[in-house]
Amino acid sequence: LYFNPASFPLLRLSKTDPAKPLPLEWQKLARDAFDHHSNKVIELEFSRRFFSITFSPVIEHNYVNIYAFDITERKLAENYLLDHNNILGGLVAGKPFQEILDELTRKVEKYSDKLLSSILILDRSKTFLHYGSAPSLPAEYVKQTSKVYLGPKAGSCGTAAFQKRLIVAEDISLDPLWEEYKEIPLAYGLRAC
Repeated sequence: LYFNPASFPLLRLSKTDPAKPLPLEWQKLARDAFDHHSNKVIELEFSRRFFSITFSPVIEHNYVNIYAFDITERKLAENYLLDHNNILGGLVAGKPFQEILDELTRKVEKYSDKLLSSILILDRSKTFLHYGSAPSLPAEYVKQTSKVYLGPKAGSCGTAAFQKRLIVAEDISLDPLWEEYKEIPLAYGLRAC
């Protein structure tokens, strides 16, 4: 019957047209709340945003109010903690090391927009890094960069391991640390590291 302006972002995310009836799932929840004379609360995700939606019947006037609250930050924190606990549980349970590394990289990607994650491990010789996990990086890129030697101008990872500090390359094509190596990542659409 009525939508207030604050509801429009949720309606857009859920692909609901204010000029048309609510989606059938929402209609059923509203009917259930009305029939049982009690609030119904659900959590829904639309386009990586989480909402707590309350269906609150107003019996004496024969309608149901629907209230929504954006709970994305809380939900991401809960999911992050759950994922963290699952990884730790895998370590305690003796899950294979490779599975743990792959799970770590996938979880980093899950909580980062368009990020491809990898874990590099220092070789016993302490002269180069090799991939411990890179499940989302292009296989040919991983093959071409299977050994990353440590040095003062060895891309982001080789330089970080050499200097023992964080190195961020916002634009590989312009970063002097990538001068000798930039063609490889750029060929695979990798722009920052």
